[in-house]
Amino acid sequence: MGRGTDDTRDERALIIELLDDLAGRQRARRFARREFRARRAWLSLALALLLALGAGTVAVEIVARVAGRPAGLLPVADAVALLRTARWGDRGVGAAGVALAAAGAALLGLSAPGRWRLLPVRCGDGRLAGGVRRRDVRRVLTGAALGVHGVERARVRVRGGAARRRVRVRARTGYLNVANTPELIDAAVRARLAGLDLMGDAAVDVRVTCRNG
Repeated sequence: MGRGTDDTRDERALIIELLDDLAGRQRARRFARREFRARRAWLSLALALLLALGAGTVAVEIVARVAGRPAGLLPVADAVALLRTARWGDRGVGAAGVALAAAGAALLGLSAPGRWRLLPVRCGDGRLAGGVRRRDVRRVLTGAALGVHGVERARVRVRGGAARRRVRVRARTGYLNVANTPELIDAAVRARLAGLDLMGDAAVDVRVTCRNG
């Protein structure tokens, strides 16, 4: 009876420890996302001021016209006359639609978060965040690829942020055929990634060309 109770307590303690560890990793990831994500504060502020100015101008014009004293801030009469004579097939209407769609796409693009300034490393404390520069990671992984026997040139690109990254390796070997060189490069790059202890997972894509093309 006592032994079964002890086993149950051990299992509960293990589950609690795993949940605490998972919660700590999630806090660390959220903190790293706030700290290392490139910010666009000035651009967002300028966009907000521009939208506020436009909306304020329209509101003033509407209130003034309702009161019977048009402010004349916007050419409302000309716009109304133009809309009454315009047709869906007119070039101007199509151009205006394309311009509005492009402006909307630009606003969506500006609202998207920027590129990660640093790649975060694992940290057990959710109140701390550490990271390495993306170019340093590329340089280290390029060195790992060049360390494989027979590799003459290598180029590495790293994309993604904290949760998921994609590592693309393009290499050239001096051999007449690639043989098992891609597998060796993949193993070397993954081993170096494990040594960096970066946060999240990474998908590695290796492609190798040989001397004869």
